[in-house]
Amino acid sequence: MTLNILTFIAMEGMTLNLAVILLLFFVGLVLLAVEAFVIPGFGVPGILGIASMISGCVVAWMKFGAIWGLLLIILSIAAVITGAWLFFSSRAGRKLVLTTKQQRSQGTQSYDLSRLMGKRGRAVTDLRPSGIAQIEDERVDVATDGIYLEAGTEIKVVSIEGPRVTVAPVRGEEKKEK
Repeated sequence: MTLNILTFIAMEGMTLNLAVILLLFFVGLVLLAVEAFVIPGFGVPGILGIASMISGCVVAWMKFGAIWGLLLIILSIAAVITGAWLFFSSRAGRKLVLTTKQQRSQGTQSYDLSRLMGKRGRAVTDLRPSGIAQIEDERVDVATDGIYLEAGTEIKVVSIEGPRVTVAPVRGEEKKEK
């Protein structure tokens, strides 16, 4: 009789431990799903979800041994990967992923500005120290070396570093050379 009662208590405890483990595991999954699909970013639900799943794995490890703990860890990883795959395979998930490829002709293109080196033009806007200049029938974003130039000032391209075009005002002697 005593053995039956102890066996019942032990089995009841085992069932309770299993229920706690499964509850922690599924609460963690639900919190991670809430974090992923309802609340943007990585905040309290995500942290609590991860903590809940880790707690479930720790309790399984302590109560049922290393094999069950490792099994729950593998199950946790598989559940997260499967959930992500299922979501991104759904219609809602496909709306979040860019599937079209932008052709170079559709977007902005960088082009070689070195052909402007040494050319002259006029500041279209005030250069404080950056603005727009007209150089050889082309409007170009330019910058000075920190000086202010009013719109209409004659300028000369003094350096080009990638997309940055640096200009300086044309001085009196240089204007005569033109």
